[in-house]
Amino acid sequence: MLIALANVLVSEYRAGRRLAGAIYTHHIRERGIGSYVSGNIGMFRAICGRDFSENVIIATTFWNTVDINNGAHNHEQCYRYHYTELVDEGASILRHDDGLDSAQDIVRRLLRTQPMALRLQTELVDAGMSLADTSIGRLMMRVIEGDIEDWRKEISGLEQKMRDAQSDPDPTKPVEVEQVLAYSSKMISEIEDEIVQLEEAKRGLVEFNASNAVLEDRGSAKGVDMLLSPTSGTFSRTSSIPIAPTPRPRKSRIRSAFNVRSLSDFFRRVSHVRLLR
Repeated sequence: MLIALANVLVSEYRAGRRLAGAIYTHHIRERGIGSYVSGNIGMFRAICGRDFSENVIIATTFWNTVDINNGAHNHEQCYRYHYTELVDEGASILRHDDGLDSAQDIVRRLLRTQPMALRLQTELVDAGMSLADTSIGRLMMRVIEGDIEDWRKEISGLEQKMRDAQSDPDPTKPVEVEQVLAYSSKMISEIEDEIVQLEEAKRGLVEFNASNAVLEDRGSAKGVDMLLSPTSGTFSRTSSIPIAPTPRPRKSRIRSAFNVRSLSDFFRRVSHVRLLR
């Protein structure tokens, strides 16, 4: 997803088109105190950059699903814990109640902005960085490396369980010993697959730069909209970062960085982007 997004953004930037704004949507039923919200905001800011903050709209949504007092409380919690810095830098928080008037308010706010480049665009094109060296890339590399370390520790623990079961087997429970060995072996195989995919993700970040981005035609604006659509739930382009379909013994942080739940959600939250010449 990140490589696909970077590819489109490089093409738009080279074509002289700038972003009028980005909409980050927040479901008002979520109080936003959880760490995943901070992670999403951190990735959003790494992509957009401080200078783009005045072009950011934080839209709170699904007001029709909550009691107005609970919604107001959640709104205040989100602002206090996560959005204060963005708002201080010029971002706007607007309420979208699923009605036409609130949607038009958001559009009108975007139409008043001065289109400009995202940090990721200038880092890749003007500074000639690899994706791994950009602000978002460095964040992702830390996540990947942390995941790899955690998975290797998990493998060590499983290998120790296997050694324990083999060195001192309980003769009264031969089936349980076999189950431990079979389960541990299966988990180690799956984790090793996960590590391979994480290493491939690292290589993808290191190898991608503006010089090998695939140029898009004018229809790439549609591509951005499809990539970041909050309603589709999927992405229209195939990412160079692999997606692991097999469930793992525990949730990997890399999933929140590149795919599946949290950052599929994150990229949906970066919502529709309006492109202007």
